[in-house]
Amino acid sequence: METHLRLVLLAAREAGLATLRALAEDRRHREVCAVYTHRRRPLSEDPQRSERPEFAEYVELARGLSIPLHVVDTRAEARTLAGLEAYQPFDVLLSVSWRFAVPATMLGWPRVAPINLHRGRLPDYAGTEPVRRALEAGDRSVVVTAHRMIEEIDAGPVLTERTHPVGVRCGPTLADDVERIKSELLPLYPEVAFEALELAVEEQRTRAPG
Repeated sequence: METHLRLVLLAAREAGLATLRALAEDRRHREVCAVYTHRRRPLSEDPQRSERPEFAEYVELARGLSIPLHVVDTRAEARTLAGLEAYQPFDVLLSVSWRFAVPATMLGWPRVAPINLHRGRLPDYAGTEPVRRALEAGDRSVVVTAHRMIEEIDAGPVLTERTHPVGVRCGPTLADDVERIKSELLPLYPEVAFEALELAVEEQRTRAPG
């Protein structure tokens, strides 16, 4: 019998949206009980902190699916993740393109695992700008990695990964190639997320006594 999973999704940008759409369309026993996302661009990208272009799609999709949507745009808000406790018990805390560290105390709340999807091979490209750094290093491929979250950022055990070829550098600038590859990676996020969920459940069953 397939395990029914309750998920809380920390999702932002197009990668998070693609994952949310895939979870909504999935016919397996997976329930997204809440979504947390960012409404505003970070100050480093936009001093005016304008609304993220995909935010309206998050609102529309969450409303259509009757999933509560929470907005988190500051570190102070990220430290509390207001309302998260109300969704307990839940099985998986799934982070996709989330800008903030998840509070260490909350990493122990999921019954199965806290899982993060990272756009880079770990541990080589932990942290920010993994695609750019991979291109600058001359790598011929980039990776979307799913790993268990621990208190240290991008340092938990890897569950699974998908490799994508860089292809021929064709953009007029490095930044153009980075954006192209980020777009090409979008279909991989749901694949990696689904496989990571299955592996995390299987690991839990293996560890269970008896």
